[in-house]
Amino acid sequence: MTGRTLRPVTLLAVAVLMVVAGCGGGSTTDTPTPTGPDLGSATTPSATTLATATTPTDSTTPTQQSPTRQEESTTRRSNERGRVDIPVRGAGTLPFDVNRTYRRTMELLGNPAGVDPPEQIYLYRPDTAWKPTVQDPFAQTLLDARRESNFTFERHDGVVIGVTGDEGPDALQFTVVHGAQFESVDDTSGMQAAFAEDYHRRQVGASIVEGSASYVAFQYMRRYTDRNETWLRTATDEYLNASPAGKYAWATSHFGQQYVADRVDSPSDHWRLYRNPPNTTEEVVHGLAPGSEPPTPLSVTVDGERWSVSDRQTRGEMFTRVVLAAELPEQRAARGAAGWGNDTLVTLERNGRQGYVWTVRRDSATDASEFLQAFRAAMDRRGDRWGGYWTGDDDAIRIVRVAPETVVVATGPTRFVTGVDVTGSNESVTVGTR
Repeated sequence: MTGRTLRPVTLLAVAVLMVVAGCGGGSTTDTPTPTGPDLGSATTPSATTLATATTPTDSTTPTQQSPTRQEESTTRRSNERGRVDIPVRGAGTLPFDVNRTYRRTMELLGNPAGVDPPEQIYLYRPDTAWKPTVQDPFAQTLLDARRESNFTFERHDGVVIGVTGDEGPDALQFTVVHGAQFESVDDTSGMQAAFAEDYHRRQVGASIVEGSASYVAFQYMRRYTDRNETWLRTATDEYLNASPAGKYAWATSHFGQQYVADRVDSPSDHWRLYRNPPNTTEEVVHGLAPGSEPPTPLSVTVDGERWSVSDRQTRGEMFTRVVLAAELPEQRAARGAAGWGNDTLVTLERNGRQGYVWTVRRDSATDASEFLQAFRAAMDRRGDRWGGYWTGDDDAIRIVRVAPETVVVATGPTRFVTGVDVTGSNESVTVGTR
């Protein structure tokens, strides 16, 4: 790989939190704003959490390098003998040899050309604990995830890690490897997708970006520590036992890591997924080859003058899975989300209010029935059902089967939801509003 361009990575929710150069310099504290892949507008994007752990075999006598002059940061460059000298600054030390960890990570990645070590690793202690939140307005209507977070992080150049003092060496090392992999990524189609405007395309790109970094870190831990496979899989994946907001935040890392592991032979082989990423989150979730499950035809027309269309997006199977899994057992959610054919989310506005019409086409009538039943069960747990729709917080939710394969979900203000009228066929739906 050549011609790599360093890009900022977003906050990683890992018992520690990390941000890579490009997120802003200086030493000010600020509310966390995703500066890398937008993983569905969660306050903190998808990543993994590691529990406090005992010292792995790779841990050595703590190494701290605290240059007093800014010019010494230039020693981070690899010299002719392949040595690196990454300064560690801020609050505390890292309980392992960070330079050896970086060198080993690069070896796992096949020593990609044109990649420099991070300018520094900066440690700080946040005043408040990070908690996953959901800022996506449509997702908020379907998820019990409106909790706000007052978490702040310090902006510095290099890799920034927030520590509480309870992290074990494994958690910290996993984070450093995760960041090193991210810095090695060039401007490929997979990376570009992670910054796309369309929600679904971002989810696909983020699955490769976050999934690859987690996969490489997982492989590093398996090779260079004494942790067994069961411990690693449990400790590096928060998705299954997460809150609704946590599932929303960590889905791309969870399914992305599985996708990468299923489709590559080694960390040095995973680069091809960036060049030829999957096309849909259905392919990500099921480990399918790119282009093997193209979306089925779906056209959604809005007929009405009072509510104006402000946005159209695709949400995909992964989002569907999260909505169902937030309230249902994972296996039931998987059955309800499987068989995704296509979907269109239309955002409508009127007098500063927003309403949403989400049209979902399934691969078959059986898949549509499974989704309908699972969605109803999830919403029964999410809110109170009254008069054919559910209410939760300030929103109402209603689901209508338009055709054997196609279902429409309306959410938003009660007056909007009850006024939506939908007609059509499997592949063509008309939405009326009043």
